[in-house]
Amino acid sequence: MTGIVVCTWARNTGHAEDFARVLRAELRVFSMPGPTARWFAPVRWVVSSVRMAVWLPRRRPKIVIVSNPPIFAPLVAYAYCRLFRATLVLDSHPASFGASGDVWERFVWLHAFLGRRARATLVTTRHYAELVDRWGGVGLVLHEPPPEWKAMPPTAPGPRPRVLFVTVFDPDEPVDEIVEAARLLSDCDVVVTGDTSRAPRSMIESAPENVRFTGWLVYARFLGELGSADVVVCLTTSPHAVLRSASEAIYAGRVVVVSDQPALRDAFSPAVFCANDAEGIAAGVRQALSEHDHWRQQADSARQRLSERWDDQLSALRRRLT
Repeated sequence: MTGIVVCTWARNTGHAEDFARVLRAELRVFSMPGPTARWFAPVRWVVSSVRMAVWLPRRRPKIVIVSNPPIFAPLVAYAYCRLFRATLVLDSHPASFGASGDVWERFVWLHAFLGRRARATLVTTRHYAELVDRWGGVGLVLHEPPPEWKAMPPTAPGPRPRVLFVTVFDPDEPVDEIVEAARLLSDCDVVVTGDTSRAPRSMIESAPENVRFTGWLVYARFLGELGSADVVVCLTTSPHAVLRSASEAIYAGRVVVVSDQPALRDAFSPAVFCANDAEGIAAGVRQALSEHDHWRQQADSARQRLSERWDDQLSALRRRLT
């Protein structure tokens, strides 16, 4: 029987990898290769469920930390933990609480059932921690740990500043507004990340000439785009999302523009905050560029704040697991 295992079904495994690293846990990824379109998701869920249900009893971990959504991953983990007297920890993202307004909104009742039986549910904000507490569970706020890589050398914008919009084309991202904002930033080179098969076709086709879509990036290539950006823009319409991309940009020493949401102000102040409409996004980028020297000088203290907050959150989790 082994110690801690971190399980995820996500294609983007950066969060789970970092989490496993700092906990000195084993990482197990049950994502299935194949089409990434939403219509294929049920097939991926079935295959991943079977693979996880077979692997866990063979490996016999004492503690299973599992990403949520999809809700079926913690459901499989819960069955294993009941049968083998192991400890369940949910790593619950805002979508698992119905924040994205997608299919997971229908399964919040099942999330609550599992949350009452887990040792802890890891969440993005105090709002969700209190909700889990009301369910009868234990909610703990946990964000992103410091990465293994070092902060990138600071740069000053050139004649055509490079602006990186970090997206995965999730429902809580104002993706249509990104293209319109890029149109207003015609003197900038705009780079948009994310698997374009998940993006609205009209958005791709209507994009102005200064926009480049990268498609889905392996992490090393994403870090390359991050390092070459003068401004990194991280947007969400969810009031309780704390964006990993904003943490990565701050750890990298980039100048960051984030949506003006309460959770993001609490997590990332001081930073440039913007409205989620095209004019507001463009104005935020303009402010970040015009005050670039000021925000670059804030980089060291911003990274220190994130690192200290993480240390406190990790200590709380370790106390809960002992």
